[in-house]
Amino acid sequence: MMMAVAFAAVLVAAAVLDVTARRRPESRLPTLGRCLAVVLRHPAGRVAVVLAWCWMGWHFLAR
Repeated sequence: MMMAVAFAAVLVAAAVLDVTARRRPESRLPTLGRCLAVVLRHPAGRVAVVLAWCWMGWHFLAR
C-alpha cells in the first residue's frame, strides 16, 4: 500500500510540473516530453528507458 502511495505521489508531482511548464510560454521548466527527448538521444538513455518500462510493467502488470 505504501509503495502505491509513493508511485502516485511521483506521478502527481510529474503531472504538476508538466502542467506548470506548459501553462506559461516563458517558463524555464522543460516539459516531460522535452526531457524524454533529451534522454532518448543517447543509447544509454534508451536502454535506461526500456529497463524502466520493463520494471514498471513487471511490478504493475505481473501481479
